[in-house]
Amino acid sequence: MSARTAPEFETQSSPAARPDRAMTALLVTIWIIGVGLALRPLWKYEMTPGADNARAEHWPVDSGLVLQGDKPTLILFAHPRCPCTRATMEELARLMANCSDRLHAEVHFYLPQDANDEWRMSDLWKAVQQIPGVAIHEDINGEEASRFGAISSGSTFLYSRAGDLVFAGGITSSRGHAGSNKGRQAIEEYVLNGKVIQSNSYVFGCPILTSDQNEEGIAY
Repeated sequence: MSARTAPEFETQSSPAARPDRAMTALLVTIWIIGVGLALRPLWKYEMTPGADNARAEHWPVDSGLVLQGDKPTLILFAHPRCPCTRATMEELARLMANCSDRLHAEVHFYLPQDANDEWRMSDLWKAVQQIPGVAIHEDINGEEASRFGAISSGSTFLYSRAGDLVFAGGITSSRGHAGSNKGRQAIEEYVLNGKVIQSNSYVFGCPILTSDQNEEGIAY
Protein backbone atom coordinates (compact mmCIF):
# COMPACT_ATOMS: atom_id res chain seq x y z
CA MET A 1 0.00 0.00 0.00
CA SER A 2 1.50 3.22 -1.11
CA ALA A 3 2.03 6.05 1.37
CA ARG A 4 -0.25 9.00 0.99
CA THR A 5 1.37 12.33 0.32
CA ALA A 6 0.20 15.38 2.22
CA PRO A 7 -1.81 17.76 0.09
CA GLU A 8 0.04 20.84 -1.02
CA PHE A 9 -1.48 24.18 -0.08
CA GLU A 10 -0.98 27.50 -1.81
CA THR A 11 1.46 29.49 0.35
CA GLN A 12 1.20 32.73 -1.52
CA SER A 13 -1.63 35.06 -0.68
CA SER A 14 -4.03 35.99 -3.38
CA PRO A 15 -3.57 39.31 -5.18
CA ALA A 16 -6.62 40.71 -3.39
CA ALA A 17 -5.19 39.88 0.05
CA ARG A 18 -1.71 41.28 -0.54
CA PRO A 19 -1.04 44.82 0.80
CA ASP A 20 -0.89 47.34 -1.92
CA ARG A 21 2.76 48.31 -1.60
CA ALA A 22 2.46 51.05 -4.14
CA MET A 23 -0.38 52.66 -2.20
CA THR A 24 1.55 52.36 1.08
CA ALA A 25 4.59 53.99 -0.47
CA LEU A 26 2.42 56.76 -1.87
CA LEU A 27 0.82 57.44 1.52
CA VAL A 28 4.23 57.53 3.22
CA THR A 29 5.52 59.95 0.59
CA ILE A 30 2.50 62.20 1.05
CA TRP A 31 3.02 62.16 4.83
CA ILE A 32 6.70 63.09 4.50
CA ILE A 33 5.86 65.94 2.15
CA GLY A 34 3.14 67.14 4.52
CA VAL A 35 5.51 67.17 7.49
CA GLY A 36 8.11 69.01 5.44
CA LEU A 37 5.61 71.66 4.38
CA ALA A 38 4.42 72.07 7.96
CA LEU A 39 7.98 72.54 9.27
CA ARG A 40 9.14 74.75 6.43
CA PRO A 41 8.00 78.04 8.05
CA LEU A 42 9.86 77.09 11.24
CA TRP A 43 13.05 76.23 9.37
CA LYS A 44 12.79 79.44 7.38
CA TYR A 45 12.32 81.50 10.55
CA GLU A 46 15.27 79.86 12.29
CA MET A 47 17.56 80.54 9.34
CA THR A 48 16.37 84.10 8.64
CA PRO A 49 18.72 86.71 10.12
CA GLY A 50 17.56 89.92 11.71
CA ALA A 51 17.73 93.30 10.03
CA ASP A 52 21.14 94.73 9.27
CA ASN A 53 22.41 98.30 9.54
CA ALA A 54 25.53 100.39 9.01
CA ARG A 55 27.92 99.60 11.86
CA ALA A 56 30.16 102.12 13.62
CA GLU A 57 33.56 101.42 12.05
CA HIS A 58 35.21 103.37 14.86
CA TRP A 59 34.18 103.78 18.49
CA PRO A 60 31.37 106.40 18.45
CA VAL A 61 32.68 109.70 19.81
CA ASP A 62 29.27 110.58 21.26
CA SER A 63 28.89 107.27 23.12
CA GLY A 64 28.71 107.18 26.88
CA LEU A 65 30.44 103.79 26.87
CA VAL A 66 34.12 103.55 27.72
CA LEU A 67 36.63 101.92 25.39
CA GLN A 68 39.19 99.80 27.22
CA GLY A 69 42.75 100.66 26.22
CA ASP A 70 44.46 97.56 27.60
CA LYS A 71 42.43 94.83 25.84
CA PRO A 72 39.78 94.42 23.11
CA THR A 73 36.27 95.55 24.05
CA LEU A 74 33.17 93.49 23.23
CA ILE A 75 29.75 95.18 23.32
CA LEU A 76 26.63 93.03 22.96
CA PHE A 77 23.19 94.64 22.61
CA ALA A 78 20.13 92.62 23.57
CA HIS A 79 16.43 92.84 24.20
CA PRO A 80 15.70 91.36 27.65
CA ARG A 81 12.67 89.43 26.36
CA CYS A 82 13.95 88.06 23.05
CA PRO A 83 13.72 84.24 23.13
CA CYS A 84 16.27 83.94 20.31
CA THR A 85 18.96 85.59 22.45
CA ARG A 86 19.13 82.77 25.02
CA ALA A 87 21.45 80.89 22.67
CA THR A 88 23.55 84.03 22.23
CA MET A 89 24.11 84.20 25.98
CA GLU A 90 25.17 80.55 26.01
CA GLU A 91 27.74 81.35 23.34
CA LEU A 92 28.88 84.42 25.28
CA ALA A 93 29.49 82.20 28.30
CA ARG A 94 31.65 79.87 26.18
CA LEU A 95 33.50 82.84 24.74
CA MET A 96 34.28 84.27 28.16
CA ALA A 97 35.43 80.88 29.44
CA ASN A 98 38.09 80.93 26.72
CA CYS A 99 38.98 84.63 26.68
CA SER A 100 37.87 86.23 29.95
CA ASP A 101 41.23 87.61 31.09
CA ARG A 102 42.04 88.99 27.63
CA LEU A 103 38.69 90.55 26.77
CA HIS A 104 36.49 93.26 28.28
CA ALA A 105 32.84 92.33 27.68
CA GLU A 106 29.61 94.23 28.30
CA VAL A 107 25.95 93.39 27.65
CA HIS A 108 23.62 96.34 27.18
CA PHE A 109 19.93 95.52 27.56
CA TYR A 110 17.37 97.72 25.86
CA LEU A 111 14.97 99.22 28.39
CA PRO A 112 12.13 101.69 27.98
CA GLN A 113 12.61 104.73 30.17
CA ASP A 114 9.66 103.82 32.38
CA ALA A 115 10.40 100.07 32.64
CA ASN A 116 9.66 98.51 36.02
CA ASP A 117 11.82 95.95 37.83
CA GLU A 118 9.70 93.02 36.63
CA TRP A 119 10.18 94.07 33.01
CA ARG A 120 13.88 94.61 33.59
CA MET A 121 14.86 91.44 35.47
CA SER A 122 14.13 88.89 32.77
CA ASP A 123 15.57 85.38 32.53
CA LEU A 124 18.13 86.70 30.05
CA TRP A 125 19.31 89.36 32.48
CA LYS A 126 19.67 86.75 35.20
CA ALA A 127 21.53 84.43 32.83
CA VAL A 128 24.12 87.10 32.04
CA GLN A 129 24.62 87.72 35.75
CA GLN A 130 25.95 84.17 35.97
CA ILE A 131 28.68 84.74 33.35
CA PRO A 132 31.98 85.68 35.03
CA GLY A 133 33.67 88.79 33.70
CA VAL A 134 30.67 90.31 31.91
CA ALA A 135 29.36 93.74 32.91
CA ILE A 136 25.62 94.43 32.53
CA HIS A 137 24.20 97.85 31.67
CA GLU A 138 20.84 99.36 30.82
CA ASP A 139 20.44 100.95 27.41
CA ILE A 140 17.59 103.37 28.00
CA ASN A 141 15.38 103.63 24.90
CA GLY A 142 18.11 101.91 22.88
CA GLU A 143 20.22 105.05 22.50
CA GLU A 144 23.58 103.27 22.55
CA ALA A 145 22.31 100.52 20.25
CA SER A 146 21.43 103.22 17.73
CA ARG A 147 24.87 104.82 18.02
CA PHE A 148 26.64 101.54 17.33
CA GLY A 149 24.22 100.45 14.61
CA ALA A 150 22.61 97.53 16.45
CA ILE A 151 19.13 96.67 15.22
CA SER A 152 18.66 93.02 16.20
CA SER A 153 18.98 91.50 19.65
CA GLY A 154 22.29 89.68 19.90
CA SER A 155 24.25 92.22 17.85
CA THR A 156 27.87 91.90 18.95
CA PHE A 157 30.68 94.38 18.31
CA LEU A 158 34.37 93.78 18.94
CA TYR A 159 36.69 96.79 18.98
CA SER A 160 40.45 96.89 19.12
CA ARG A 161 42.31 98.76 21.83
CA ALA A 162 42.59 101.67 19.39
CA GLY A 163 38.82 101.76 18.88
CA ASP A 164 38.67 100.21 15.41
CA LEU A 165 35.85 97.80 14.63
CA VAL A 166 37.22 94.27 14.27
CA PHE A 167 34.00 92.26 14.13
CA ALA A 168 30.27 93.00 14.00
CA GLY A 169 27.51 90.42 13.86
CA GLY A 170 25.99 87.52 15.75
CA ILE A 171 27.49 84.63 17.67
CA THR A 172 24.93 81.94 16.79
CA SER A 173 24.43 80.09 13.51
CA SER A 174 20.62 80.34 13.57
CA ARG A 175 17.78 81.55 15.78
CA GLY A 176 17.81 80.01 19.23
CA HIS A 177 20.50 77.42 18.47
CA ALA A 178 23.75 77.42 20.43
CA GLY A 179 26.84 75.64 19.18
CA SER A 180 29.97 76.18 17.15
CA ASN A 181 29.64 79.19 14.87
CA LYS A 182 31.82 81.47 12.78
CA GLY A 183 31.02 84.61 14.78
CA ARG A 184 32.33 83.29 18.08
CA GLN A 185 35.29 81.67 16.34
CA ALA A 186 36.22 84.99 14.72
CA ILE A 187 36.17 86.81 18.06
CA GLU A 188 38.23 84.13 19.80
CA GLU A 189 40.79 84.08 17.00
CA TYR A 190 41.35 87.83 17.26
CA VAL A 191 41.41 87.97 21.05
CA LEU A 192 43.70 84.97 21.48
CA ASN A 193 45.90 85.20 18.38
CA GLY A 194 45.44 88.71 17.00
CA LYS A 195 44.15 87.41 13.66
CA VAL A 196 41.11 88.70 11.77
CA ILE A 197 39.58 85.70 10.00
CA GLN A 198 36.09 87.16 9.57
CA SER A 199 34.76 90.67 10.14
CA ASN A 200 31.00 90.10 10.15
CA SER A 201 28.21 87.54 10.40
CA TYR A 202 24.43 87.42 10.46
CA VAL A 203 22.56 88.28 13.65
CA PHE A 204 19.70 85.91 14.47
CA GLY A 205 17.53 87.85 16.89
CA CYS A 206 14.36 89.86 17.32
CA PRO A 207 14.40 93.61 16.65
CA ILE A 208 15.62 95.66 19.60
CA LEU A 209 13.13 98.36 18.60
CA THR A 210 10.13 98.05 16.33
CA SER A 211 9.91 100.20 13.24
CA ASP A 212 7.83 102.82 15.02
CA GLN A 213 10.31 102.92 17.93
CA ASN A 214 7.67 102.13 20.54
CA GLU A 215 8.50 101.15 24.07
CA GLU A 216 7.53 97.53 23.80
CA GLY A 217 10.52 96.71 21.62
CA ILE A 218 9.17 93.42 20.28
CA ALA A 219 5.74 91.86 20.21
CA TYR A 220 4.78 88.63 21.94
